[in-house]
Amino acid sequence: MNHERSRSGRPPTGSSRRRSIVVAAIVLALMAAGGSAIAQSSTEYGARPQRVAGTPRSVLGFFHSLEAGSSITDGVEVLNHAGTSMVFDVYAVDMVPSSNGGLAPAPRSADPEGPATWITLESDSADLGRDETELIPFDLAVPTGTPPGEYRAAIVVEPRSVADSGTVVSKTRIALPVTATVLGAVNLGVTLGDLTVVHDDGPLSFSQPITNTGDVTFTASGDLELTSWLGSATRTIAFTPEDLTLAPGETATVRAVWEDPPLFGRYDAVGTIVAVVGERQPVPFTGTTVRVWLVPWALILTGLAALVIVAMVIRALRPRWTAWRVRRREERAVLDDYRRQRRLGGT
Repeated sequence: MNHERSRSGRPPTGSSRRRSIVVAAIVLALMAAGGSAIAQSSTEYGARPQRVAGTPRSVLGFFHSLEAGSSITDGVEVLNHAGTSMVFDVYAVDMVPSSNGGLAPAPRSADPEGPATWITLESDSADLGRDETELIPFDLAVPTGTPPGEYRAAIVVEPRSVADSGTVVSKTRIALPVTATVLGAVNLGVTLGDLTVVHDDGPLSFSQPITNTGDVTFTASGDLELTSWLGSATRTIAFTPEDLTLAPGETATVRAVWEDPPLFGRYDAVGTIVAVVGERQPVPFTGTTVRVWLVPWALILTGLAALVIVAMVIRALRPRWTAWRVRRREERAVLDDYRRQRRLGGT
């Protein structure tokens, strides 16, 4: 399955305030529904969205803005905090009206007919040992021709247990909302933070923050370019992770490592991030340039320490050296006087 990814930057269709209202409404609806929970239903198990470049998501759910006909890849993490192994079912359901007028995940027995059909999970179960966590990726593909608007589904994590009779019983399930905003017009926005570098007389580690400030989910890849003081490009290093997916409002940090920098030098470092929305033309975004000086401080400090030690040794030995030179002069004077007297006596 080909994954077309989108990108950009600010919270989907509107502001973060609108998203907060929607999330709050879904949370209240799920809590009122009684059969579902939006976070962790007990201390024994839990579920959360996949972390973005190692950073936790700011909201407990999936919020992506896409064009019709495009898709993204995300993931749900299943956590087992119990003292024994547990098996979890993982599946997608539509969000349906509840008895209190809100929205709740549809029962598992209901066949998906709406946005839940857009979700394809890589696995429908997770068999976890004690204190284990498993990531289950999924694809969210919006069909071509889908009208603009907000569409809601949920990914459900449901633990299983077997009773003494052998029948399968279910515990409280966990539902993570999936909100797909199908866009009519796309506002791609990417903001790059300050490029930082760490140098410990070895590899150089660069960090480049990326924030989606538009209204569409995008996929980002990029490179770090290092230019020497002579003005020629000397090194290009790819940022990791590659093909990073960012929903509107999310921030992540990509990194690049220069494994074998020279001992001395001055370089200008700049990061370029390429954002891709669906099948649109990639759009590059370039950050600010940072000047990097390569100085082997450890070697220099070692040399200075050696010079200080040598100077201290010379200073300590100077009195002895001076006394030895005085004795040598006196001995030489006595010897010269003895030789002169012998010559005079011979004559």
